[in-house]
Amino acid sequence: MWNNLYSGFINGLGMGSIYALIAIGYTMVYGIARMINFAHGEFITIGAFVSYVNSDIVEQLRDLRCVLEAQLAVEACDILTKNQLDSLYENVALWEMYIKRGDEEKIFTLDKEFHGSLYKMCGKTVWYNLVESMAPHFDRTTILSFRCKETGRILKDHGELVAAIEKKDKEKAAHISQRHMSRYSENIDAIRKMFPEYFND
Repeated sequence: MWNNLYSGFINGLGMGSIYALIAIGYTMVYGIARMINFAHGEFITIGAFVSYVNSDIVEQLRDLRCVLEAQLAVEACDILTKNQLDSLYENVALWEMYIKRGDEEKIFTLDKEFHGSLYKMCGKTVWYNLVESMAPHFDRTTILSFRCKETGRILKDHGELVAAIEKKDKEKAAHISQRHMSRYSENIDAIRKMFPEYFND
């Protein structure tokens, strides 16, 4: 009960801060110009996608996820049910289909769903919300990596991770999870070379 209450409080505080920031912008525009800017929300949304990629944030989030998701993989070996494993296998199968179709948007969505499902299946919603609160820069490098590196290696990691969890091989599951998160380090030079305009450092 207390864990859920704490989680709800942290989530509410985070979302409330975002809403407050937007509301302050509306208030200032109306207070000065005496008109409502209906495009204010769209500008805020666009801002999340047109800013430079902060590689320091990406690297720190990768390090954090490397630790968290290795622990998730270990815990998943003990608690995931057959239905939950089937759900992860279905995600991997869909990945394979959309790779063949070259549907980058679907691949990205399935990648987010795969990792999000692991957090939620292990009851780590606070961890998940923490990671997601810092995700925009990391997500952008993920999408860029799909465009300059072959995505089959990431799919293979997912499939091998689920198989290791199903076999309850904790050491292998943790190793695969850490290897998977290291893909950013493998890809970053290629991403910078192909998309230098996304970086300012």
